Amino acid sequence: MKNILIKTSYCILLGLAFSELMKFSFFLMNMPSTIAFFAGVSILLGGIYISYLILQFIFKPKTTTKQNKTKKQKTKNYGKSF
Repeated sequence: MKNILIKTSYCILLGLAFSELMKFSFFLMNMPSTIAFFAGVSILLGGIYISYLILQFIFKPKTTTKQNKTKKQKTKNYGKSF
């Protein structure tokens, strides 16, 4: 659990830095500050969501289906029955 929190914090900090960079570039283009703020926040939220999806794909829990369990039990019991 600690590893997941550490990796997400890095992604969130990277998203914050990227949104600040975008806000700064919008200010350089003489756009109003409200547009720059909303663009930065939307980029930040998109980055957090994408990093969440990537982390969810990387740290997929290992699950076994019921079919695999029953096949293993049948093979174990098969040798014992004879």
